[in-house]
Parts: sequence; structure tokens; C-alpha cells
Amino acid sequence: MTNSIILICPYFGRWPGWFPYFVQSCKFNPTINWVFFSNCEPPENVPDNMVFRKTTLAEYNAMASDRLAISFKHTRPYKLCDLKPAYGYIHEDIIKDYDFWGFCDIDLVFGNIREFLTPSVLSHDVISTHQKRISGHFSIFRNTEQLRTAFMKAKRWKTILEDDNNHRFDERHFSNLFVKFKHSPAFVQKLWESTMPLAANIYFKEQYSTMSTKIRWEDGTLDFPSTWYWKNGKLSNNRGSREYMYFHFLRWKTYWDSSTDWSSAERNSLEDEWAITETGFSAVKAADLASV
Repeated sequence: MTNSIILICPYFGRWPGWFPYFVQSCKFNPTINWVFFSNCEPPENVPDNMVFRKTTLAEYNAMASDRLAISFKHTRPYKLCDLKPAYGYIHEDIIKDYDFWGFCDIDLVFGNIREFLTPSVLSHDVISTHQKRISGHFSIFRNTEQLRTAFMKAKRWKTILEDDNNHRFDERHFSNLFVKFKHSPAFVQKLWESTMPLAANIYFKEQYSTMSTKIRWEDGTLDFPSTWYWKNGKLSNNRGSREYMYFHFLRWKTYWDSSTDWSSAERNSLEDEWAITETGFSAVKAADLASV
């Protein structure tokens, strides 16, 4: 039986221009579910595996505050990153029928997720797409009380969530519950893991999903692919034919300012093939781009 997965995504403000491409890549993963909490209107062509619940940031904060018995009243949506490890606890009613819950960002496009989240991988309880930490842009957790409440084991979690500053609680403090002494010899890590129940059954494997970061590319260099290709739900790049789980264009999006023309994004995203470069998205086919 296929393990069911739901990803929780609060988002407030307005949808970025590339959002139709994100939605289309989700559509091609019909066995994965997404639920959004947002003040934005649902986009066009919403697939069956995506649900949008209309709410405001203030209303969402009030709900989280009530559920966690803290004061979470922040006006900057980015602060929600610190809240990610608590999504399973906050939205226990929504995830109750799923085997796994998790979170993801929207500055990415997906390939074939199930190609990577195989039954063998899903035999683990915590799955991250980075080797040495929880990935804030995609991580999933088995739907158990232990993991829904795991964030409460992090030191000063209430203080961190109530503070206005962003503390990278998801990737830093929360990660320490699963992976520690990352730069120590393997025997030190194993000794620590033997004392930590949360670290007993984890799968942390680098998926090489993010461009221009401290994490080196597969060949050990900082020379990253310059073009990514999405075709009918499969994702690759100009370094070869191998598929990837998703592409996180964290750095590239900073080049796309308010003057970028996204008027054709809705139409182009529905094409069966498109390319992504540092200049943005295009409906150019891989074969055509290679010949330019």
C-alpha cells in the first residue's frame, strides 16, 4: 500500500509570478497532497491534490497561538518558517488520515517525487533532502505523536517562536534533535544517536536540489547546472539525463524583480516542457535550447 503524504503550506501576501509552474509540477505528483492557508485567491487550474483554505495572517497566527498556548502574533509572513516543525501538531485534524506530514517552500518545482520517496525510503520516520540537517524547503515526518510533538523537545522553543526575529528554528534548532556533532568522527555521531530515540530511524540524503549554496554539487565543485528542464513531470538539467526530485531556485529568484513579465506564466506552465535559467522560466524545449 502506498504511504499517503500531505504537505502543509501557509502563505500570505500574493502569489509570486512563477507560482503557476509550481502548481503544475504538483499536479504531476497526484499521490502527494498539498494544503495551503492563504489570503490569496486560489490560482487557476488547481489540481485535485491541492486544497486552498482562505484565511488572513492574523487569523492564522491566532489559531497557532491558541493551539500552542503561546503568543504568535508576528506581522512578517517569513516568521512562519520558524513554525514549520509545529505544523503537524497545529494541524493534527487535517493530517489525521495521512501516514506522513511535512512542509515545503514554493520557490521550487518538483520532478517525480515518488521516484525518490520509494517504499524503502518511506520505511524511515524522518526524511530530509539534506544530509546534515532538516531541509526547510522539503521534509516529511511519520504521523506519530512523538514526531508531531518533537519540536517541544527543542530548547527554548516557546521563546524562539514568540520572538519577532527569525531563528531558522526549522533547520537549526529542530535539526539538532535528529542530527548532531555533524563534523565529528562517525563513532561520536553513532554514540549520540544511540541515546536519542528521534535519531533512530532517519533518512537524511542530499538531493542536490538548491543552487549556489555552501553545499557543493555532485562532483564536489561549486559549478552548478545553468539550466533545468521540466518535461511532463520529470526534472533534469544540462549536466545529464538523470532525474531530480525538485529544483529549489533560491538564489535565482532574487534576479527576478517586479519588472519581470509573468503574463504568460499561466499559459506556458501548461506546456508539456519548459526550461528554467537564472533569467526565469520559458516554454523553450530542451532540444531547442541546446541548439541556441
